[in-house]
Amino acid sequence: MISIHVLLQKIVQEYSDNEKFLQSYVEIMWERLVGKDVARQTKIVELKQNTLVISVYDSHLHKILAKMEGEILQKINSLISKPLIAAIHFRKSRKFAYEKSVVSSGKREKSSVQLDNLKEATLIADDELRENFKKAYHHYQKMSMTKKK
Repeated sequence: MISIHVLLQKIVQEYSDNEKFLQSYVEIMWERLVGKDVARQTKIVELKQNTLVISVYDSHLHKILAKMEGEILQKINSLISKPLIAAIHFRKSRKFAYEKSVVSSGKREKSSVQLDNLKEATLIADDELRENFKKAYHHYQKMSMTKKK
């Protein structure tokens, strides 16, 4: 009997030239790759000409993910089993922030989706990516403290 994972890999390989299909597949796998909390703070916008565009709600997370672009790209391409995505463009998006807002007491307020220390990192499924996310986060925090002095 063939496993669902193997079947899905065969389907991905069969339709790998279809960017809409690949975008949908990456959207499905994104939470598994980066974890639930990081996935909630990001949104895959499009896959066009082999570049994956991802909006990021939190500016701290944007900087961390941008530093990890090569690593994330490698993980995504390994899920696809082919190097079909050549680049990832992370963009800070105010519009995405407004989409994350909630209505409370008749007023529109931003939701409390923020980086909470390293809580998000514990939910990243991939061990290597999780450790590198933590390192990038610590590096960013150190740089932020240096700039404030």
